Amino acid sequence: MDARTRVQQALAGLDAWVTEHGWAGYDPYDLHHWRLQAPEALARVKLGGRSPLGLVERLGHRYPRTARQVLGLEKRIYPKGMGLFGDAYARWHALTGDPRHLRRAVEATRWLAEHPSAGYPGWGWGLPIDWRSRQLFPAGTPCGIVTVICGEAFTTLHRVTGDARWRDGELKVAQALTEGLNVDPVGEGAVCFSFTPLDHFHVHNPNVLIAAWLVELGQATDQPALVELGLKAGEYGLQDLTPEGYLTYWGSDQDRNGALDHYHTGFEIRGFHRLWQATGDPRYEAATRRFFAWYAEHFFGPDGAPWRNPDDPGLIDVHGAAEALYCPAQLAADLPEARALLEKAVHWIEDHLALSPGVYAYRRYLPPRRPWLDQSVYVRWGQAWMMRGLVAALEALA
Repeated sequence: MDARTRVQQALAGLDAWVTEHGWAGYDPYDLHHWRLQAPEALARVKLGGRSPLGLVERLGHRYPRTARQVLGLEKRIYPKGMGLFGDAYARWHALTGDPRHLRRAVEATRWLAEHPSAGYPGWGWGLPIDWRSRQLFPAGTPCGIVTVICGEAFTTLHRVTGDARWRDGELKVAQALTEGLNVDPVGEGAVCFSFTPLDHFHVHNPNVLIAAWLVELGQATDQPALVELGLKAGEYGLQDLTPEGYLTYWGSDQDRNGALDHYHTGFEIRGFHRLWQATGDPRYEAATRRFFAWYAEHFFGPDGAPWRNPDDPGLIDVHGAAEALYCPAQLAADLPEARALLEKAVHWIEDHLALSPGVYAYRRYLPPRRPWLDQSVYVRWGQAWMMRGLVAALEALA
């Protein structure tokens, strides 16, 4: 069976899964939220020198459904998932003309319009749970990466339908990004958008995607200020590339250990590619080509297995698998090697991560780790990202 047929079958199965299960679901990080919400007295308890909260969280990853039921964790709707579904269904409608896909896209994106984070400029979104990076972020704190991904749903719906309400939504998203986030000067003629309004983190993947989205929106709406700001953010990514041609997760001024993973790396490459397409700047073309070559060498096995971590064949994560479709698919028209990698990734994912067509396991562990398949199905982390990746693959393989 060819890759395109497998993608079509997977999308049909995933659509059926969404119809049956709805938008709400569990998430890999909801156990972490439970841990953050635990009473302080319990957090101080030690069993054999270890916190029982950490033990419960680890057991929850091993027995995910049972742990969530015992702890009484609720299924939630995640804005990022809704943005991914809205964008994917709108693009799928553009390919097929199926009105059901357009209705799904409108439903998901309308939900976003009705549920922005309160108390901040424009329309921004975050996680519906508390989460911690280098500091604690309360549930509902708008986040740059979530907001720009949700913005894509408004952009695609406007392109597909021409309905002005979706353009109005884009402008509200732009307001959230440009007025709600901190914009720090970094380097010569460059800026970096913060991760949330509460920090001054310099993280490349949201910054590069925000840069590309703002440039595209500014061009479409004749707003030079948005284009200029987006280009300054893109400039930071160009200036911070390593000698090997890739970006670490954190900007070099805040990086501690050179952290990298498959999905955020893919975000950065896609951002550079879009800036190349939007501007024609040969620096973005060169960065895209070199960065993609490095990514293809270090994040894939020879059979197309999408490794979560560079040069580490022992862990496959569904989010990385989705990006292994999305990133090469976006670049396929410009880089023939991207299409070849996409086709290999489609077959590996459907053979090794799909529980049934369109339903995807959270993780597969392979040697040198102990082989194990974590069959948890997560809406935001897995199903929504896989739908977006599969639709990108269908566009590229058409």
